[in-house]
Amino acid sequence: MNRLKLFSVILLFLTLSVNAQIPKDKSIEFYKEQFFQLQNKPDSALIYVNKIFQSKEDIDLAFAFTTKKYILTLTGAEFDVVVYDKKIQEHLNRVIVKKEYYKDLASIYILLGHIDKNHGKFDESIKKYIKAREFALLNGEPFQLAKIKINIAINLGAINLLDEAINEIKEIRILLEDIHDSNNYNFIDKYITNTLGSIYFRKLNEDSKVNTKYCDSAITEFNKIILKTDEKQYLAPANYYLALLYNHKKEFEKANEYSVKAIELYEDLNFNQLLLNAKFNYYYNNYQKGDFKIAKKGFLEFVKHHSDTLVDFNYLLSHKYLTKIYIEENKADSVNYYYDTFLLLYEKTTDEEKKQFAEAYRTLENADLKEEVSLIKSENTSLRSDKVLIALVLGLMLFGLIIVFYFFILRKKKQKKKLLEIIEKYNKKELESVTVSNSVVINDDIELKIIEGLDKIEKAEYFLDKNFNLHNAAKKINTNTTYLSNFINNHKKMSFNDYTNTLRVDFIVKTLIEDKKIRNYTTQALAEMLGYKNGASFSRIFKEKTGVTPILFINKLNEK
Repeated sequence: MNRLKLFSVILLFLTLSVNAQIPKDKSIEFYKEQFFQLQNKPDSALIYVNKIFQSKEDIDLAFAFTTKKYILTLTGAEFDVVVYDKKIQEHLNRVIVKKEYYKDLASIYILLGHIDKNHGKFDESIKKYIKAREFALLNGEPFQLAKIKINIAINLGAINLLDEAINEIKEIRILLEDIHDSNNYNFIDKYITNTLGSIYFRKLNEDSKVNTKYCDSAITEFNKIILKTDEKQYLAPANYYLALLYNHKKEFEKANEYSVKAIELYEDLNFNQLLLNAKFNYYYNNYQKGDFKIAKKGFLEFVKHHSDTLVDFNYLLSHKYLTKIYIEENKADSVNYYYDTFLLLYEKTTDEEKKQFAEAYRTLENADLKEEVSLIKSENTSLRSDKVLIALVLGLMLFGLIIVFYFFILRKKKQKKKLLEIIEKYNKKELESVTVSNSVVINDDIELKIIEGLDKIEKAEYFLDKNFNLHNAAKKINTNTTYLSNFINNHKKMSFNDYTNTLRVDFIVKTLIEDKKIRNYTTQALAEMLGYKNGASFSRIFKEKTGVTPILFINKLNEK
């Protein structure tokens, strides 16, 4: 009992000590500052945001509802947007605009702008930032004003108002003279230098013949970054863009130097997608340089280690450049294969993806992707009709017939061995589980929530639902698609689609081994049981994962 009393006294003393460090009339301001310091850690920031609701002041409540809406939007949580918008507007309408509220009002409109930007509403976002800029000007705080103008510039760039974005950044450079804190100065300086360089790069790509001056302007800005800082998050994009710019100038040796540096930096930062982009640019630069040995090896790596359930720019264009390389090498079979695959992949993409690919291709080669598709087709048709190739094919036919039977028998033996390995593996329950293991390093609460959510999904076999996809899985876990996709990519080393396919194939293999009745199902029925729309897709995926078709696997099981 005495110990309990002593503990209570100590706890009371500590509480009073903490409160003494935070004067009562300043406590709400303290919570606001904590939010800004922790806004990249949403769960932690939310603790302080919820404390702001203790205030009775309209300016504080408007701030509280805005920051909470921002956090909920950022994490992908479900909430009633209309209610939050109504509350924010109600409290803002009751705020009497005066000097001591300028900073908070600017912060509120900045966050509202961030929310609109997160939803792709760039025009609406700019309007919010302009409103924030009005209050920042009244407040006379250059650092806050500079941050607002950076967001305006980025959004102007997003809607292709590049000249206006450039002017905005030049105005920020003037503002730098009034920022006396060295940390704030350096942050703004590095940020706008990188942003201006990337906008100059985009101006160059609008019309590389007319806008040639922007090439050197962009190089100047990115070289400033390299001289100013050793921070990898700034150096990586600077080197990445410099590689592209020197490729544009046909200075391939320099382009290679910057590409190699960008690859090293993105590896250190563990930015997987940007690392792949940097590698692709390195191979492309060597292709342009005429070093087909390096280029072909690289493009083949992209093709080999990519899941065909997801078509991205690097994967698509690797087939295109391999087609061109094999045309140069006069290898008809390889030309036909990569040409046909390239066209098939291109046609599978949506109109929006085609538009994005075309824009990326224009950045890379300053050419129209559709025209290039036609050109490849023309070159390939010419090669196919070559009389020498026809004679070669006829000559090889006889030899091919001789070896077909040999490889047929060899394939049968390999299939039998493969089937036995699969059955033995599953009977001994040694299948590799895709459940997150204890070896995964948990970085924060969000990752822990994803780990627990995926575990529940796997145990409940929610992956068998035909509507199971990245969006619905994220919704089930109560996170957003970006967090979930990045987690799967980083910790499981696979795409979300590959993760889904692995779960489904493991499930059906185990079920087929244990339940003889299921073996009588048609391929289509098995596919629907797993959530696939058609049997052909299921059969293809099953073979990718196991090495054999479902029918062969079932037949072998029935022979036992």
